[in-house]
Amino acid sequence: GHPEDFTLAELQELDAGSWHDPRLSWDRDYTGEKLITLDQLLDAFGSSLSYHIELKRPTPGLPEAVVAAVRARGLVANTYLFSIEDEAGLIRAKKIEPRLRIAWAPEDLLRDNPRRAVERCVANGFSMITLNLTNQSAELVQLAHDLGLEARSSGISSREKMIAAAELGCNGMTINWPDWLLEYVRDHESS
Repeated sequence: GHPEDFTLAELQELDAGSWHDPRLSWDRDYTGEKLITLDQLLDAFGSSLSYHIELKRPTPGLPEAVVAAVRARGLVANTYLFSIEDEAGLIRAKKIEPRLRIAWAPEDLLRDNPRRAVERCVANGFSMITLNLTNQSAELVQLAHDLGLEARSSGISSREKMIAAAELGCNGMTINWPDWLLEYVRDHESS
């Protein structure tokens, strides 16, 4: 089911690490891991991390609650709020907290009119466009940069895909192996 079909107590009883996809495991077995709330995450790590908080789908009150949680801890500068489906929620969040950095992955628009997708991010006052392996190109990344946006790549599931995104000029990426990326950056900064 969906998370909203359960109480918070029920969700926190689940073994979030019991599923296993060997393609995504890199350093240990996560069996026994429990879910934590956004408040618990922000309280535990504070300003030591940068956060990319995703609104999975339009949910009444969620953008407002996320902004309140981030603001209450003074973490606006550490946070990107991200969504694929919820452009309206991202716009509301930006109106509530203009300093909040917004990342959007308008997948349908990127498929139909990539230039318009980048322009719409700019028009909305967003900070970043999130691309993926099916829609990213050097031209699109350059357009984003020319218009003042960061470009992020998602769907990175191998070293080859990571290198391809880096070589396109993406500012960042969603990756389960940050050590690979750190190694790549170190190697290319020294050469």
